[in-house]
Amino acid sequence: MHIVVFAHRCIADLVWDVRSQSVATGLGNVLGNKGGCAISLAVGHRSFLFVNCHLAAKVEKVKERSSNMQRIFSSLKLRP
Repeated sequence: MHIVVFAHRCIADLVWDVRSQSVATGLGNVLGNKGGCAISLAVGHRSFLFVNCHLAAKVEKVKERSSNMQRIFSSLKLRP
């Protein structure tokens, strides 16, 4: 999984405190085939958090997806 955030050159000097993190939720919460990755950054005095997730497919996996989202958001040490 990857996540990329682009900033236009006219605001590039205002971007600071860029951090990234990933959380695996695949087999045994170790494999990175499922999970989430995030980037937090500040632009001026505003902060942003971007999260990308790859979760289990199919309707019957709703509880697993919800559990994985909970794990991803609670494990992230990045805060907007």
